[in-house]
Amino acid sequence: MFRKMLEWRHAFSVDEKVQQWKAELEEQSTQRSVQMRRYETDVELCRDRHGVPVRLVRTSVADVQGLVREFGKDLVLIDTIMRMERTHEEIRRAMLETETVVAGQLQIIDMGDYGDYGVPNLNSRLFSSLKLAAEISQITDANYPETVRKAFIIRLGSCTSTAWRYCIQPLLPERTQHKLVPCGPKASSWEAQLGAELDLTALPAFLREDSDAAFEAAVPRGGLVPAGLAGKDQGTWRVEPAAMKKKPAGSRHNGPASKALRPFLFSSKSEMSGTACARIQLMFFGVVAFAAGALAVEPVTIL
Repeated sequence: MFRKMLEWRHAFSVDEKVQQWKAELEEQSTQRSVQMRRYETDVELCRDRHGVPVRLVRTSVADVQGLVREFGKDLVLIDTIMRMERTHEEIRRAMLETETVVAGQLQIIDMGDYGDYGVPNLNSRLFSSLKLAAEISQITDANYPETVRKAFIIRLGSCTSTAWRYCIQPLLPERTQHKLVPCGPKASSWEAQLGAELDLTALPAFLREDSDAAFEAAVPRGGLVPAGLAGKDQGTWRVEPAAMKKKPAGSRHNGPASKALRPFLFSSKSEMSGTACARIQLMFFGVVAFAAGALAVEPVTIL
C-alpha cells in the first residue's frame, strides 16, 4: 500500500499541484480561487484534546456538482488532496509533540436542513455529489489511511438516526462503527460525546445551540454555484484581488440567508418544505448511499 501510494504521488505530481493550488488560493489571484474560497464548506475550527485541528464539513450547504460544473473535477480533487495533506501534517506534528499515537482527526459532518438559513434542494444536492464522493474516496482511502479518528454526523432526522443505528451501522466493519457517531437534529444529542474531545466553547454557536440566531450566523455559508460563474477557461483567468475583496455596503456572504437572494434561490414554499415522508425517505437512502460509497471500507476517510 505504501509503495502504491508513492507511485501515485509521483504519477499525479501531488506535491507540485498542491503547492500551486495552495499559492493560488492564498493570493486569490484567479476567478476560480476567489469563488472556490467563497463557496467552500470544508474548514478547520478549533483544536481537539490532542492539538489536531477539528474539521467541519457542511455537506448540507455544499453544491459540489456546481463546483465541478464550473471549475472541473480535477480542481475539486486537488482541493480535497490539499486538505488531506494538511491534515496528515498536523497529525504527524501532534504525535511528535506529544510523543503519543494520534489515531486521526476529529470531524463534524453537518447534514442538517436549515430551511431559510440554509441552501435549497438539499436532497438533490446530496444525491448529485454521491458519485463524485465515491470516486474521491477511492483515492483518499488508498493514499491517506487512518485520517479520521471519529466523525460526528450531526443534525440527522430522528427516523434517519434510528435507521442508521439499526439498519446501516450493523453492516459496517466494527472499527468503522466506532469511528462514526450519528447524532440527531438537536445539539444536545452530541454535546456530551463531543465535549469529551474538545472545548465546546471554542465551537461556533450553531454547533452548540439550536436558535434561529445561531443558524442565521452559521458559517461557512456555502450556497448554490451560479451557472457560468467560471466564465472562460474554467475560471483560470486572473482577477484583481483587491477589487474582488470589496463588497457593497450591507452585503453578506453568499447563501439564501440573505433576503435579497431568497427570491432567486427559493422558487416556492413547497420547494423549501416538501412532505415530511418524502424528506425522511430521501435522507434515509442518501445516508445509505453515502455510507456504501464513502464509509464502508477500511480505513475510513470521511470527505
